Amino acid sequence: MMLNEEQIDILLEVSKRGFHKTLDGGFVKLGTQECHDDLQRRIEDMLHHRNDAEYGSDARSYFSGILRVYRRKMRENDKMMATELAMQPVIEGRKKQDAEKTASRTLRLAGLL
Repeated sequence: MMLNEEQIDILLEVSKRGFHKTLDGGFVKLGTQECHDDLQRRIEDMLHHRNDAEYGSDARSYFSGILRVYRRKMRENDKMMATELAMQPVIEGRKKQDAEKTASRTLRLAGLL
């Protein structure tokens, strides 16, 4: 069975879980500063369009809904970034402990300890 170009694009899109598609068409990992910056640009753009729409109009309501989604995604992204930063010392500590264990084991095997 041959897949057409549209089906291939859909499959590629599905395989990008954990990634965010930027305005320029590239993909960045969720929980990164690049994702934050792209979402910030999108929010600023939607604010501009929403503020141009008249109060009570369906266009203003539509843009407000999009803003709500972008802000939610921004909070999720920032939460992931904070979690990554909080885990950084733990990961580095584990790497240091593992390196010390490996070093002492090597010294023991060499008969130096």
